[in-house]
Amino acid sequence: MAGSPSPDAVRARPARRISLRRVRLEEQVLHSLWFIPLCCVVAAVMASRAALAIDVARNVGASASGITDDRAAYGTLAGNVSAAMLTFLGVVFSTTLVAVQLAASQYSPRIVRVFVRSRLTQWTLGVFLATFVFALVSLFRVETANDTFVPEATVFGLFTLVAATVGMFVAYIHGMVRLIRVQYLLRITAVASHDALDDGFPEAATYQDAVRPVPSASPRPVRNTPVGRHHRGTPRILQAIDVGGLAAAASAADCWVEMRITVGAHAGPGRIIALVHGPDPGALTDDAIRGHLLFGSVRTTLQDPAFGLRQLVDTASRALSPAINDPTTGVQALERIIDLLERIAD
Repeated sequence: MAGSPSPDAVRARPARRISLRRVRLEEQVLHSLWFIPLCCVVAAVMASRAALAIDVARNVGASASGITDDRAAYGTLAGNVSAAMLTFLGVVFSTTLVAVQLAASQYSPRIVRVFVRSRLTQWTLGVFLATFVFALVSLFRVETANDTFVPEATVFGLFTLVAATVGMFVAYIHGMVRLIRVQYLLRITAVASHDALDDGFPEAATYQDAVRPVPSASPRPVRNTPVGRHHRGTPRILQAIDVGGLAAAASAADCWVEMRITVGAHAGPGRIIALVHGPDPGALTDDAIRGHLLFGSVRTTLQDPAFGLRQLVDTASRALSPAINDPTTGVQALERIIDLLERIAD
């Protein structure tokens, strides 16, 4: 027909380069449950040393604030605070784990990642541990100090951390009560997929005319074989693709790469993950291709908008099951699914 597009013409969008090293750092470190608490512990150790240095430098014989004039009294105070904080930490987070297990059984096991990645949970754990470490370290250093002084700055620091612990406890309880509510939980799950949806389904103006690549008669397969000997045979999940870097490497080798798995797909050790097409498929090595792929043990919403939809579908399915029988939750999950689909409908 006149005016019909050529069969070799396609609409494509320019490949965007991403730093897989930065993505790996964010996913495995910055968004982990241990990073912020570890930073708080290190800050507590440094703060206790700084407070003791201030007290030694001042070398006052009486407390101007009237908090305490006795180092032995501070030792008793710090010991009680450290013991109480450790017990308090265990009770609070043990109760939280029970609530998370109940939410996982009622909604979806994949919803648990919302609790783990919550900044409120990470900062609460960090402040609790910081108070415990500050009291313990300052107690040891005050007791072993030779100079006679009043630990006024140390006492002020300990009181400040105790007040921060109480405030974080109230905020944490409020946040957990709100987080286990299905409306708030579904909203967080849907919002977490927005960036992946916008990146995977850009506006129509982003696409450009391109030529459809010609497949080779015998493309070279690339299998999911880990580079490290100790990780050989480990099944992994494709979490992200550096499309721009992979396209540049393929262009330099005068070939093109056909991905055989999508982001979020499970890849066994011997599974074919890509096919290399071109006059010399061997010019692009397997390691060069794997260098632009990020594998992990779990799915993420980084480049996988279907994972957010999967969580919502799981919640709706459980809500409509005879064991739960909660149609209102099912309808709310479906409304969030509709919102995500409307976001990419055009």
